[in-house]
Amino acid sequence: MLKQNYLINLITAIFLFLTISKAVAISNVQALDSTKNSSKNQKEDAKVNIPKPINDICKKSYSIENGAQLNRLSSECHTIVGSLTFDNYQDPIVDLGNIEVIDGNLVLENSANIVRIDCPKLNTIKGEFKIQVLTSLTSIHLKELHTVQKIYWRVVPILSTVEFVRGLSKIEEVTISDTSLVGFEGFSGGKVEQLKVFNINNNRFMETINCNIQSVSEQLSIQSNAKEIQVNMDKLVWANNMTVRDTSMVSSPNLQYVNNSLEFISNHFSEIDLPKLKAIGGTLRLDNNKVLSKIDMNNVSDVFGGVMITSNNNLEKITFLKSLQQIGGGIHFTGSMKDIELPKLRLVKGSVQINSTSDELDCSSWTSPPSGISIIRGGKIECSSSKKQTKISLNDKGEILDTATTDLDPTDSKSRVVNKNLGIQNYTSETLGYIVAITSIFLFFLISRN
Repeated sequence: MLKQNYLINLITAIFLFLTISKAVAISNVQALDSTKNSSKNQKEDAKVNIPKPINDICKKSYSIENGAQLNRLSSECHTIVGSLTFDNYQDPIVDLGNIEVIDGNLVLENSANIVRIDCPKLNTIKGEFKIQVLTSLTSIHLKELHTVQKIYWRVVPILSTVEFVRGLSKIEEVTISDTSLVGFEGFSGGKVEQLKVFNINNNRFMETINCNIQSVSEQLSIQSNAKEIQVNMDKLVWANNMTVRDTSMVSSPNLQYVNNSLEFISNHFSEIDLPKLKAIGGTLRLDNNKVLSKIDMNNVSDVFGGVMITSNNNLEKITFLKSLQQIGGGIHFTGSMKDIELPKLRLVKGSVQINSTSDELDCSSWTSPPSGISIIRGGKIECSSSKKQTKISLNDKGEILDTATTDLDPTDSKSRVVNKNLGIQNYTSETLGYIVAITSIFLFFLISRN
């Protein structure tokens, strides 16, 4: 009986051993197959990622004169290791065909016959994309383009269509001038955050500019486009220089720093809202904005250049710089200001010239400092309303040297100038005439008696 049980246990053990061995073998085979498949997939992926060979014909720059020459090149090359230049091109259509990458520049200029530019596969221009003096060009189609170093389009007066299907994700400079484009949204998707240059000017039909750039390191200039143009740069935080001219709306609510000058000139909007702006490294200029009446720059503490606020007809109060403490240059205000309040201003390194057509402006805060020491260090203060003009000379410590006040009332033909510090009265020429006459008569009688 014991032998029988022993044999049964032995057989069971052998069976279990064989079963486990088979399972392990199957697992090893599957693992091996998996490894082989993985290796095979990796090899296939590697094949896919292997750069396409570049023909020797594609390893130089070309000047293209006609469509036949371009077709031969595009049939042989997917990459151009050099630049393509179209100068005095004879055909109406430029079709880059299979060309995907241009290592240099793409330049099209001085070709009156070109009507259309097609780049169906072009995704990268490592240099400049320059279009200049193409007077018949109407449309550009860039289905795959996502990377270009610089766009410079100038004097393409009937260009009205630009198609960025994929949208730009990498670019450094944009200059678009003298076109018939109605808008620019080439990088509104948010992928482009920094530019060196953003210059949109003299595009007479351009009504919208939308972009999500956060900083412009050299030049930001938008001017002389359609009067109705609306500019949205809601994510802009920092700019080196910023000039906005001839626009109907500008939105930059997150702008914090301008490294050099900030200028708003001849615009058609009624308000400027820059609540987060903290400092301006150069000049602040607001000039000839005829309907401008409301401004928020109340977070600005320093302007390291001058402050020029001139010829803004509807701007009656300069009370929008409540945090301003220092001006590195001078002050020049002209217009119809009734009130000027800069409550935290402690130093102006230049001179001051204020000229208002309002008779409500009180110049005394500039001309009669309570302590007798002015915050102005530029040597001169000139403040005038519609009735009175006051001029003050100062030394470099802000101490008043002399003061002259002129009555500007147009109904008073006998206005006088009083120099308070020197105590001298300068009369009108009519008064001086009377004095001379009386003195002469007195001398005549005195001599006759003798």
